Amino acid sequence: MSSDIKKRDMINELTEILDSGDLTKAVIFYDETLGKYPECSEILSLRNGIIVRIRKAISEVTGKEGIDALAKFSKSPEIAHLDVGNGCNLRCVYCWEATRPEHLNVVALPTEELKKKLIWMKDIGVKKARISGFGEVTIMPNWAEVVRFAQELGLKTGLITNLSKRLSEKEIEVLAGVDEITISVDTLNEEKSAEIRKGLRIEVLKDNLRALRLKKPYPSAPIIGWNSVTMAETLDDLAQLVEEGIEFGAHGFMFNSMFVLQGLKGATPIGFLPPAGILYAKECLLRAQKIAKDAGRYCIIDAALYDLIMGNNQVKNKCNTAPSGVVIGKSNQSHYLEGYFEPVRPGNTRLCLHPWNHLTLTGKTEVAVCCEVGGVELPAENTYSSGPLFELKKGLLTGNLAQNCQKCRLAPEVSVEAQQYNVLKLYRKTGNSPS
Repeated sequence: MSSDIKKRDMINELTEILDSGDLTKAVIFYDETLGKYPECSEILSLRNGIIVRIRKAISEVTGKEGIDALAKFSKSPEIAHLDVGNGCNLRCVYCWEATRPEHLNVVALPTEELKKKLIWMKDIGVKKARISGFGEVTIMPNWAEVVRFAQELGLKTGLITNLSKRLSEKEIEVLAGVDEITISVDTLNEEKSAEIRKGLRIEVLKDNLRALRLKKPYPSAPIIGWNSVTMAETLDDLAQLVEEGIEFGAHGFMFNSMFVLQGLKGATPIGFLPPAGILYAKECLLRAQKIAKDAGRYCIIDAALYDLIMGNNQVKNKCNTAPSGVVIGKSNQSHYLEGYFEPVRPGNTRLCLHPWNHLTLTGKTEVAVCCEVGGVELPAENTYSSGPLFELKKGLLTGNLAQNCQKCRLAPEVSVEAQQYNVLKLYRKTGNSPS
């Protein structure tokens, strides 16, 4: 089928969808099909039809405030992250935190301060506390007490850990009561792990998992996800990682891009590879994904990495100078995404609801909406309705993106209308809508 005939069929289909009044389907169909074509008069007319309908829907729900109302409101975040301290038992070669001299020093935040933060989370409607830190959470002396307190408040709990510290029987008991565990592990090859994630003890990780699954066999909670940073050195190990992860009761797997420091030795980002190497990475990743899915487990390849191995030109064209796993300088980490993604095209934005339903409480007086944007110092009562976060959200609704949103590696590029309509649906769910 020629490109012109295919485009004509898609124009006819979108026209029928709009005539049916199914705005959700129209927005999705446009973004996935015609939104990728150069605009002609017919496509522009259809897009304008979507815009008019969305503006009408927003006006009916929010009144005169319109977009500002969508930017001001917040759904009580179902999940909030709580950083319990600083310090790690590993020195991963790709981790910028590991370059700091104090990285191996354990600095746990006071237990009472953390309990106050958990109470605040509960008060604003948070359902789950995901407990982590700048490093490894299980080496903080008060981590188990903090987890138990969150559970006493009625919060679901999640933990992000490398499981490389041998846990006591009491700690395993606490771990078994957690709802969700994200385990950071890149390879189960002891020799490679020793070079890449200095200090990680694979046998200790396995012993902890055996003890955990003796108490809580798969598929019962905790829901366990294995989170891996993908690099050339570990491609041969991905299938084994998934196979053994399944044996140890993992519910799923996530393969991520690598951010690296200048002068990195011991780990090679996939984007640094020649075309044949990237093709091999594709084979290894898709094979691992198939093993997981055939076993009924989820397996996600992050957007930047997936686009790279599948030949997405937006990423591929940049890989000559700034491949997947963007080089960052120690002196200017705020620009670690510089030069990676092409800027979002005019009229588009990123599909992201994090500023509306997500937050992280850091050890400082900061609230962060995601790992890309960082912390914003605001009083709790103004976290969502004014100041920098209001501007951040309005930018996502209008396409006037903040720098870090512009270069985000996770949120896909979509039309402004798609973002507005998704936020509008979230707004309606909060009870702000008369309908």
